[in-house]
Amino acid sequence: MTDGGIRLLLIYSSGVAHKYSWLDTLRIAFKTNTLSKLFPEKIREYKLIKLLLGNSYEALSYVIDWLEAFQSLKGVKKINLCNINNLIEYKYFAKKMAEYDWVVILHSATGDNIHLLNQTAHYYHSAKKLTMFIGNEYDLMEEKIDFISQAGVKYICSQLTEETAKWLYEDIHQKVKLVMMPHALNPNIYFPSKETTHREIDIGFKGDLYPLWVGDTVRNDFLLKISENEFNLNIDITLNQRVGRVKWAEFLNKTNAIVGAESGSLYLDKKGIMLKEAKKFLAENPMTSIKDLKATIFDQLNVEFKSGRAISSRHFEPIGTKTCQILLEGHYNGILQAGQHYIAVHPDLSNLKEAIALYKDVTYRDQIVEQAYEYVLESHTYHKRIEYLKEIVERDK
Repeated sequence: MTDGGIRLLLIYSSGVAHKYSWLDTLRIAFKTNTLSKLFPEKIREYKLIKLLLGNSYEALSYVIDWLEAFQSLKGVKKINLCNINNLIEYKYFAKKMAEYDWVVILHSATGDNIHLLNQTAHYYHSAKKLTMFIGNEYDLMEEKIDFISQAGVKYICSQLTEETAKWLYEDIHQKVKLVMMPHALNPNIYFPSKETTHREIDIGFKGDLYPLWVGDTVRNDFLLKISENEFNLNIDITLNQRVGRVKWAEFLNKTNAIVGAESGSLYLDKKGIMLKEAKKFLAENPMTSIKDLKATIFDQLNVEFKSGRAISSRHFEPIGTKTCQILLEGHYNGILQAGQHYIAVHPDLSNLKEAIALYKDVTYRDQIVEQAYEYVLESHTYHKRIEYLKEIVERDK
């Protein structure tokens, strides 16, 4: 790294990075007004044009949060952003990677489709301190590990627990450095609203039900049980809906408690065999049950696996707004502790009434909220994560 400051290149994506992203390249051109000015305002309201202007990751807050954390990093002389879905921009920066002291590939470019990266792995051979954040760290893992090897990645930033991450990457760990990088809090977006003096919603949720291929329906059962509202509370549970981070923060500030669980699959294997077979079986048998899926796929495949369950950004965002969390018991990367940072519900929901009673105890609930807020603000923000990573990279000569 140079004495005058780091020259940093961030590789990200505004949507799923396909092999040939000419539609995305066109959309980006529209979004930056280089082409949209050619059309009257009325035409720009058409659905097709709006599609061109869209960003399929705008409802995933962490995608923007990580990007902004890097942009606020101190000691940076020069920082450039490269959208992998803009093929013109991508090719331009590919020729200039050697000019940067540090090249970082973010989750958005590595999550849903790794084909484009694998097709262009040779672009990164001149990249210094090449660092890769692994998005959706349960899917396409064989392809992602192949890119790590082909591109010469030096640092893998994993969201998983340390034990699971070391197992998952053990075949390449001698060539790369594994850095634990769970999600965190962006306090610039998620903070307690001074305008909200009374929270009208008791328990809320907005998000997707987990698909059966994660190997467990306990979270889904939990959400549906809360939705039945047997506890005479003001419940607002909206399933299969995502909102942008501003609206999500507003919702959190209207809500006393959020329900949830760890994210990820119970059946994580190094080549993604179990996930592929489960998805294939579900496509052919859409009405199957989790019991049948386990009996037919998960219990039959002779594949080594571990739990890929981990803490997610959704667990930090309520903490930032001082919204209590009622969560299924879990490890949460060793960061959140039951009874200290959240109200715990047993996986069989046997103590749900007791958990609701604890929620109704305002003094207890406020204690949980304050403990979680002080703890996370002190140690688990995106800014602190990036500073920690920067220190590791700078130490390595």
